[in-house]
Amino acid sequence: MINNKDLKNNNGFTLIETIVAITILMISIVGPLALASKGIVYSEYVRDEITAFNLAQEAMETVRNIRDENVKNYSEAEWLKDIDRCLSPKICRLDIWDTNGVRAGLVTALMPMPTDWLKMSTKSIIVPGQSGVTTLYGYLFNTSSVGTLKPSLFTRIITITPISYGVPSIPPKLTDTQGTEVADNGLATPGEVNVTVEIRWRRVPFLPRSIKISENLYSL
Repeated sequence: MINNKDLKNNNGFTLIETIVAITILMISIVGPLALASKGIVYSEYVRDEITAFNLAQEAMETVRNIRDENVKNYSEAEWLKDIDRCLSPKICRLDIWDTNGVRAGLVTALMPMPTDWLKMSTKSIIVPGQSGVTTLYGYLFNTSSVGTLKPSLFTRIITITPISYGVPSIPPKLTDTQGTEVADNGLATPGEVNVTVEIRWRRVPFLPRSIKISENLYSL
């Protein structure tokens, strides 16, 4: 004979207890999965920020290097040679893969940015003596290089603005590397310019992003 006490001890979960248990289980699983998903998305944004900063820094160092070469190979008065093509109101893009060299890679336009200024492409190459694959960015690539071109998210814009403190400057005498005075070639020679590099990209269609770095360069 089965008594009521035995029946009471053998009862299973009620419907409410089951629903509560399932809810707790779902919260404990969905929570970490949602955090992991957001972490993956945020990692893409962080990667874009780091890439954009490196591309901006590359352009800034290139302009600075052209300035140094001008002073070394020409004269202090010609420190803006080829850089001056980017003087405001013009803007430049920098294509280090231009087949005619970095100076020729300073492509000039007027604002607003032309629609034919396509995003920088990427090319993955294997560097001899190094392990792994290196990703390079540029607008024009040497087609003999190893790798496949892929469109990237990034566009690079360089703006150079002369700095004036309201004091009229006396144009310096132009001299060659031996110190011999040469004729003025009409090159504008402010003593200081501001170089601004802007990187634009858009990972989400309705969320454009950009970063800017800025530095003042002097004629040395």
